[in-house]
Amino acid sequence: MSRPDQFTVHEQHQEGGLRVVRVSGDVDLSCAGTVESACAECLEDPGTTALVVDLSDTGFLDSSGIAMLVRVHQRADSAGIPVTIAASTRRVVRSLEISGAAATLVVASSPSAACAAARDAAGIKARGDTAAN
Repeated sequence: MSRPDQFTVHEQHQEGGLRVVRVSGDVDLSCAGTVESACAECLEDPGTTALVVDLSDTGFLDSSGIAMLVRVHQRADSAGIPVTIAASTRRVVRSLEISGAAATLVVASSPSAACAAARDAAGIKARGDTAAN
């Protein structure tokens, strides 16, 4: 896990239009806007079919981060793009549960599970998947 003072956001393109925004470090008022901007950029790309916000390397998520995730979800929902949150640290998962956001957001326990859920929701076949949808 990264040190709390090392905040980074990276975007990845994956096959089928899946976009992943990977966040490292704590998400609070000082940086929630950066994450939201990265997600908005992905959602504005006409090739995006699904979005994963990967918080697996995030140790803390405050109310501004939770509100940001809800706004991203609402924006994506209005565009017909499924969003899945990867949250593997107990502290982040608990923040989502206590706030009630976990009832609205699709939350997976790992980045791979989040990508699988996003692909499924968007109807994206994984490489080598020959089964019909």
